[in-house]
Amino acid sequence: MFINSLRKSPFSCSPGLILLGAFTLLSVPVYGQQIQQAERQVQQVPFLQFNFDEQGGETARNSGRGGSKYDARINGGTVEWGPGLQQGAARLSNKGHFKLPDGVLAHVKDFTLSVWVYLNEQSDNQTVCTFACGTDRYLILTTQRGNEENGVSLVMTKTQESGNHTDKEERIAYTRQKGKLSANAWHHLAFTLKGSVGTLYVDGVKAEIKTDFTVNPSLLGNTTDNYIGRPTWPDPYLNGGIDDFRLYDYALTDRQVYELASVADGRLVQEDRDGLSLGDLSAVTTDLVLPSSGKSGTTISWSSAQGQYISDSGKLYRPDAGTGNKKATLTATVRKGDVALTKDFVLTVKDIGTEPEDVNVFSMQTGNPTVPAYLADASFYYDDRTKTFYAFGTNDGAGGENVYPAQMWYSKDCKEWKNKVIAFPKSWTDYAGTLCVWAPSIEYNPDTKKYYLMYSIASNTFVGMADDLLGPWEDANGAAPGKMLFKGYDGQFFMDDDRTMYIVTDSWHFKIMKLKFDEAGKIYIDNSDPVFAKSDSNPFIGTYHYTQIEEIKNAFEASFIFKRNNLYYLMWSFNGSENYNVRYAVADKITGPYREINRSMTVPILQRDDANRILGPGHHSMFCYGGRTFIAYHRQHYPFVDSKRQTCIDEVFFNEDGSIRPITPTHKGVTVAPDVPGDHRTNLALGKQTLTSSARVYDDSEFAPRYRTHGISFCYAGNFAVDENYGTHWDPGVGAHKPWLIVDLGSECKVDEIETIFEFTSRTYKYKLEYLSQKEAGSLDAASGSHLWKVFADRSTDGVGQSPVTDTKPGNSPVKARFIRLTILEGVDIPLRADGLDKKNAENALSIFELKVFGEDRSDALNRIFEAESFHNLYGIALEKNAAENGFIMGQIDNNDYLLYRNVDLGKGAGTFTAKVASGTEGGKIEVYLGSLKGKPIGVLEVGNTGGDQSWEIKSTSLERIARGRQEKLYLLFKGKTGTENLLKLDWFQFTKDRMK
Repeated sequence: MFINSLRKSPFSCSPGLILLGAFTLLSVPVYGQQIQQAERQVQQVPFLQFNFDEQGGETARNSGRGGSKYDARINGGTVEWGPGLQQGAARLSNKGHFKLPDGVLAHVKDFTLSVWVYLNEQSDNQTVCTFACGTDRYLILTTQRGNEENGVSLVMTKTQESGNHTDKEERIAYTRQKGKLSANAWHHLAFTLKGSVGTLYVDGVKAEIKTDFTVNPSLLGNTTDNYIGRPTWPDPYLNGGIDDFRLYDYALTDRQVYELASVADGRLVQEDRDGLSLGDLSAVTTDLVLPSSGKSGTTISWSSAQGQYISDSGKLYRPDAGTGNKKATLTATVRKGDVALTKDFVLTVKDIGTEPEDVNVFSMQTGNPTVPAYLADASFYYDDRTKTFYAFGTNDGAGGENVYPAQMWYSKDCKEWKNKVIAFPKSWTDYAGTLCVWAPSIEYNPDTKKYYLMYSIASNTFVGMADDLLGPWEDANGAAPGKMLFKGYDGQFFMDDDRTMYIVTDSWHFKIMKLKFDEAGKIYIDNSDPVFAKSDSNPFIGTYHYTQIEEIKNAFEASFIFKRNNLYYLMWSFNGSENYNVRYAVADKITGPYREINRSMTVPILQRDDANRILGPGHHSMFCYGGRTFIAYHRQHYPFVDSKRQTCIDEVFFNEDGSIRPITPTHKGVTVAPDVPGDHRTNLALGKQTLTSSARVYDDSEFAPRYRTHGISFCYAGNFAVDENYGTHWDPGVGAHKPWLIVDLGSECKVDEIETIFEFTSRTYKYKLEYLSQKEAGSLDAASGSHLWKVFADRSTDGVGQSPVTDTKPGNSPVKARFIRLTILEGVDIPLRADGLDKKNAENALSIFELKVFGEDRSDALNRIFEAESFHNLYGIALEKNAAENGFIMGQIDNNDYLLYRNVDLGKGAGTFTAKVASGTEGGKIEVYLGSLKGKPIGVLEVGNTGGDQSWEIKSTSLERIARGRQEKLYLLFKGKTGTENLLKLDWFQFTKDRMK
């Protein structure tokens, strides 16, 4: 479709430079002067030049030497003329593109290709231009090509080559590009070929050089498939703007390319400056992540006017508790070429008496992830009929496929979960197999009194129905019983207020289908409504009708419709992997048209939070409970593995205009159902000391490139099995044989129940649980060598599936135990590709999310060793691998950093504080506070230089007053010279009864 009208595009701007707000113009040459300077630098007129200044019509005129013979014509899709970088630009969407005449490059050998592009979305492999004969011979410029490590790419085919297309291509790609070209910003792309030397430029900067090209455009012959914005391969069309497309029949110099890329520096600096944001700065409690570059290729530097509170790098130095909040100003300088603008950010630095809003990724008792499993593509549903929460999803953890069979989870309080295998109708898997079982949806129809389930298996969508969400499920396809309903994935049921039921599905351009039901409750696609005018067909149900949502941008997959106050919210996920994010549009009717509200299609409402170590949040569902709205979404499991995703829940809030406020993904989570009584049993293992046979370490290993936190050193230690944090787990490592974990409960307890949550919750594990009394062992080391272990539960023969697994002693009589040992003997049918490219993970899946021990403990915490990493929250401190053991220590400790521990029972009174510490600097102090950080500490431990940060010493100090009873909050505050880094390291601490003499 051609649109012959001038519309305001998202990248439009008035020709003049308007300066608003608190910033300083350092140097801004006039655009027209820049353009003239660039033209003087490049004396020859290009062979092809399309300025896209037409304002209308179907032709982009060639102002280059080739003349009108090589004009480009609109050849399909949607093309809009509008303002561009200099004058006009063309905006391409819905497969909009231009076609150039045949043989346009037939005589071109050395050449330069130069173009400005504006991406509406950051999808892979968008085609900027193609000069080709089908898929046999071609020259293609794309925004990204091949695997995810490549950025901007240009490929040409070799002469007389056949076979696999990658074998016949000569390619240059920006392999060092950190991520894809940013969306919603202009970028200059250029390529030059001189002889055998090809050079790729991005935003005027030389990106890559290839010195062994053997081909040039003339060897492609008389190309007939010559396009701007369209591929010849089944790759995405360009979705965005294009301006100043040039092709020279000779190679420009580096300087000449730089001049072409510099003509709009002032405009791009202003756009990046205006779009620069640090979020809410009204109550800052954590270090800031300061961007070093803008979307348009600008560089950003920072300076602080109050270095005592925040550094130039964004490191925070919070004031002492009770001294009040402090103001500080950060200044950003945005620069490109000779142009620079500044922008000030005023922040309020909260004193350390204010706790951070969220907890740490390694904190104990986090609320997120919510479900103790690898559950992705979350479909959450609260059923008022059973007063139960249900979570359906993709059973994750097997590369890009899935772990079959699928599972569903259910809970009364949205905290304690049980699961059940979903038994699909046999005809589904007979047809589609058991791989790629993805993205379910659940809905209840009050007219049929049936629950409906939808799953995609290898992109074949099936529908089932049941009288109960726990099943059993029968096929619900009325038109073709037992067969797929349609081809596609990521489908969602939506029930409107009038009880009309729909399905929204597909990717990029979402389809909506209207449903109807027969007396038995079977599903049919309703083809009678003329609004649903598009059609498709498959061999099973024949022709079916739908409507397609064409007007949204930055859409990818995981569509979800939510209705509130008569407004329809069509939501989706965009990008992928760690950059997954959620966006939306709104409409007054379910069929649209959908529109942007408060930049909802442009700016994600849910996205990665690097500072808080949350990556890849997306593929969500929305649900309501108790008058509140919640979003359930998945994120990547630490250390950020694509194929191990976990479900989280956070609350959603709305503005007065109906727009959704930005959602901050959290580790803390949210209490969804405060009115439902929870499990009040005491987990005796929580935060207690552990000893393991082994623990897997990632440290510059062969697997490291797969993980998104390059350069990390991480150990899956035993303490992660006793932290009630489903975002962590104990992993004994590759090839571990009968690995074991011992928990020291700290004192003799009455144990009546043990719950184990294995890593792959749908698999059967064979294991043994044993216990020792306090008389039989006095320490973890003694327990590990003991031969007196007694059996609590023996699952070594048949094993048990469906974690969580609960074991009780035969006869249900409690046992007296101080030590509990879990020995994992075998995991049955563990997925061979459990970790995507990390195929060896199948050899080390004898892992657990959590080991919980329940019973009665009448002792207090006196004399107990507190591992420092068993914290409930922290500020400023980092978890570091213990170089000597399979565990952790707390390091990178600076002035006013602290650790928080909850519910510490000091019994009849603690008189001495003892800690295992090390320091290679001047050291510092550890101040002990109860309740809050205000007032005076109850004790201060002085720590000097111990001879190095691995030279450990055990130091003690008497408490200034006796501390008694259960303390809701216990703080360890670290003090030293302001600005001094790495004061000391902490391994463990302990409270004892008597004061030092």
